[in-house]
Amino acid sequence: MKKKSNLLKLLGLLVIALFFHQKHQAQTLGDSTKITIGDVFKMVYANHPIVKQAQFLPELAKMEVRIARGNFDPKFYSGFQEKLFKGTRYYNNLEADLKVPVWVGDIKGSFERYRGDFINPLDDTPFEGLYTLGYSLPIGQGLLFDARRNALRQAQLMIGMAQADQIKLINKILLQVAKDYWDWYFTFRQLLNVDSTYNLAFIRFEGVKDLVKYGNQSLLDSLEALNNLQLREIQLQQSKLQFQNATLQLSNHFWDDNQQPIQLKETSYPDFIATNQAILQPKMLDSLLQLAETRHPEIVIIRLKIDQLGFERRFYREMLKPVVNLEYNVLTFPNNPSNIGSNEYLRNNYKAGFTVEMPLFLRKERGRLRQTNIKIDQTLLEQTQLIREITNEIRMSYNDIKTFELLVRRQRDLVRNNRLMLEGELERFRNGESSIFIIIARETTLINTQLMLVEFEAKYAKATAFLYWSAGLENWLPPYDR
Repeated sequence: MKKKSNLLKLLGLLVIALFFHQKHQAQTLGDSTKITIGDVFKMVYANHPIVKQAQFLPELAKMEVRIARGNFDPKFYSGFQEKLFKGTRYYNNLEADLKVPVWVGDIKGSFERYRGDFINPLDDTPFEGLYTLGYSLPIGQGLLFDARRNALRQAQLMIGMAQADQIKLINKILLQVAKDYWDWYFTFRQLLNVDSTYNLAFIRFEGVKDLVKYGNQSLLDSLEALNNLQLREIQLQQSKLQFQNATLQLSNHFWDDNQQPIQLKETSYPDFIATNQAILQPKMLDSLLQLAETRHPEIVIIRLKIDQLGFERRFYREMLKPVVNLEYNVLTFPNNPSNIGSNEYLRNNYKAGFTVEMPLFLRKERGRLRQTNIKIDQTLLEQTQLIREITNEIRMSYNDIKTFELLVRRQRDLVRNNRLMLEGELERFRNGESSIFIIIARETTLINTQLMLVEFEAKYAKATAFLYWSAGLENWLPPYDR
């Protein structure tokens, strides 16, 4: 009867210890700060250095467009030369030119004034100087497309590529942040479980030690309880270390508005509810596949690259044509009383001409065109393979999520069943039909299934993040803020 009373006492200590630890755990979390994955993403979007660095990419691309537009900037030139030797003025030349590139050809204006005793008669000008206004038109190579239009078109495509690169770079950071967050979640839940079992093992050891002292329990039971306590203590220290390192790893992503690093507080803990995401439906998979095919950053980049190569091909096709430039310039001088807009004046006061240039074999031009065609074929094949890989990656991520959904449900059933088995074993122990060894074995099984459940929950959440990454989503906040 006395032995049974002592057993009841030990069982009561176990129950009280479990209740006390759960209450203490709830109080600890109640005094702490809950950090959700959505909170983490918001901080990353706001202040992460690499995210801020990625935000400069579109601006850099816009500057490339500005540089390309510089090929259409007007250019001004002015020069003066004079030679005077032994009282003889050989020449006194003043000239100024303004060239205005337009979409096709160039508008040119100039002023010339040549004086002296030894100037070239071809350069002779009125005393006041000579004005020239004309237009240069390419009617062969450069009429439909030229180098400066090619540069501008390609630079304009770079804006879209930069925006896609920005999404790609930010998504890479978000994926790593999600992995670190769920590692932190796993180590925290693991620490809670191991801490709970350590406290139970400590209370059990103290109770068994008292029973052995009064001769109501064997020394072997005391040794078994001590071994279990020491094992739980080792596991507790390992769990603390893992949680500390996971906290430091997650803290790498936290920065304030002044780009100063922020350290996670010791009282911070992850959101448990975040692992209970809504079950993904097949229609969401179809939606992600369609979205990825049109907006995935890697697919956008390769399509814009193909467009760039298309402009290259158009330019090199233009290079196969002969260079034929027509030029007409009307001439006038200051205070000219004539009507310079009349047909008679234009027929008698002009400078005109044309130039023709053509390589005889066009080997360089034909070689560059062939190179570009090969690059386009290669990039088209690369695009086909890329779309297939991204599509299968999305499907694999979706399969992982569906599998972990099932595993989480089954593992929760296992946890519930093992908890019932432990409670039943405690009842048998109360009736003197079990032993400390069996209780510890049941408890170990329960702990392992609980840890396995937490691991599956973390893997499920990581698979969800990987799905968003593989689909190339631009903004990860809405799914986590739901």
